[in-house]
Amino acid sequence: MVEDSFSFFLKRALVLGLPLALQSLLFSSGGFIDNLMVSQLGTQEVAASSIGARVFWFVGIFIWGMGTGMGVLLAQFWGAQDEEGLRRNFALGSTFSCGASLLLFLVCWFFPSLVPAMFNAQGETARLAEATYKLSVLPYCWPGQPFRWMRRCGLWENQNNPELVHS
Repeated sequence: MVEDSFSFFLKRALVLGLPLALQSLLFSSGGFIDNLMVSQLGTQEVAASSIGARVFWFVGIFIWGMGTGMGVLLAQFWGAQDEEGLRRNFALGSTFSCGASLLLFLVCWFFPSLVPAMFNAQGETARLAEATYKLSVLPYCWPGQPFRWMRRCGLWENQNNPELVHS
């Protein structure tokens, strides 16, 4: 098939676009599916679940924004073949993302009444919302584990490791 034909472009766009569209659909439908399952329990549980879903949605948007911004910068450094700039900005963006994720975890875990208060939740709904999003933020306290593992194995500092740069 000729690379400049429209069918070649369409095939490549579908190969790249379908997984992205599926991921976006699954991510955005997560709150809806949660509410659908929780709706069998009662109205207070649905309200509490939707507060937890908002926290999850906020973190997802933050991670998406950081990934998009880092992707643009890293693509520029990759195109300029600036390996030092690529490493420095990847480390900076990863450190910032991990730090922000850890900060959000600490705030939600140790001050659980702050988030329901922002949504004017009171009584039983606030208590249920605290329990719901306290469980949903647990994964946010471990975002830097792969980077710690890479540092322990010597992959982070090793400038001559072709697997880290070219994989």
